[in-house]
Amino acid sequence: MVNREIIRRKLEKLEGNLTKTDFILKRSGNLDEFLQVTNEMKELVKELKAYIEYEPRSANEMNPNIR
Repeated sequence: MVNREIIRRKLEKLEGNLTKTDFILKRSGNLDEFLQVTNEMKELVKELKAYIEYEPRSANEMNPNIR
């Protein structure tokens, strides 16, 4: 995997944002904070999908019918 380190860091950031949402909900934070964090998470998911899409594909991924 070419972008392994980038993907790992993005996943760690996503994990941190999930922790933030837990904190916001538990302390009855405001809606704006929650929406900001969820928008950041959505953007991170888009970026991760793009990195995964650019990864080289194996022969089996290109043609799953080959055994």
